Amino acid sequence: MILEVQNRPKQNIESFVDVDGAVRALKSYGPHSYLSLTKANGDYLQVAGGGQTCVLEWGKQVPKSHQRAVLAKARVPFVGTQTLMFGGGELKVEPEEFLSTTDVLSVLHAFWEGAEFPSNLSWRDMSNVIG
Repeated sequence: MILEVQNRPKQNIESFVDVDGAVRALKSYGPHSYLSLTKANGDYLQVAGGGQTCVLEWGKQVPKSHQRAVLAKARVPFVGTQTLMFGGGELKVEPEEFLSTTDVLSVLHAFWEGAEFPSNLSWRDMSNVIG
């Protein structure tokens, strides 16, 4: 798979350890505030933010869609739409769309293994916003 991290060269990786380390190093205010993991078929997961305020999105080629991970219950103390500012720009985010690094790693690992995503997440269609 291809791992792309802000301000780092694109890498063709063969071990999930590389993904784990990159996710744990993400910080919304730092030089590495977003990354993407892409399969050969073009499907990808992208993460912005870091720590307890990660946003995870999933792009699929067939059928073409772009979705955002959503928790059943928000874990952050925020109320209403928030703005996540990171190196890639700004995202409008609902409280239930903020995931922890642990949440993100569980989804990325399932993606890596070709397994089902964790059942504690659902997906919100963002195709009309992202394209």
